[in-house]
Amino acid sequence: MTTDVGNPNPEPNGEATEAAAAGVDTVAGGEANDVIATERPADLPESFWDADAKAPKYGDIAARLARADELEQAETARKEGVPTESKDYKFEVDGEPILGLDGQPAAIDPANPLVGAVAGVAHKHGLPQAVVADLTRAFIETQVQDAKGIKEALDAEVAKLGEKARDRVTAVQGFIKQHCGESADAAIEALGTAGSVQAWEAVMAKLSGATITTPQGGDQKPKTVAETWFPNSMSNKAA
Repeated sequence: MTTDVGNPNPEPNGEATEAAAAGVDTVAGGEANDVIATERPADLPESFWDADAKAPKYGDIAARLARADELEQAETARKEGVPTESKDYKFEVDGEPILGLDGQPAAIDPANPLVGAVAGVAHKHGLPQAVVADLTRAFIETQVQDAKGIKEALDAEVAKLGEKARDRVTAVQGFIKQHCGESADAAIEALGTAGSVQAWEAVMAKLSGATITTPQGGDQKPKTVAETWFPNSMSNKAA
């Protein structure tokens, strides 16, 4: 700060007073705005102040501003991807389709109540369509993998029954339908293993004295259990 020699009681100018209040020193011989901060300004976060250099961390400030711009752009893009209403969400996969066991593209039935429930939650939390599409892909992939696992397990059980597996299962199903009444469907659904089929065959053999591979004498081919339990239909077919 300079002193006016012609004035024994000079008054400090307003800019110098403000600089002193802000904890800065003026540069001798410079303009009033040429100041050097000696203390952290009150409106500058401490994390952006270099106490040793007594100066703001300009690099950190610039990086934070750049990051803020990125987040603002991302939020704008996210909002643009959110449908106006929950019913506008599409539960379809983007890109390569997912093939089911029948070789056809697998999809979620839009009439499934789960679709409406998930759409409501997605809209409530502002999820864009792209996220719902990714969730749809993940769900369908999981369902297809589960179906493949079940099929592989069933194929392994069928293999245990040998070459006549189809005939054996058909015969057991026929027996159940004939003798189990209203419980037949439930019993048939429980035929998920070779052991369950073999257990029913044991019951059938106990009652009839014949099995699917029991020879009927001479060079005759062995009758199936279906032929044993449905002789009339078998004979009519042969006629």
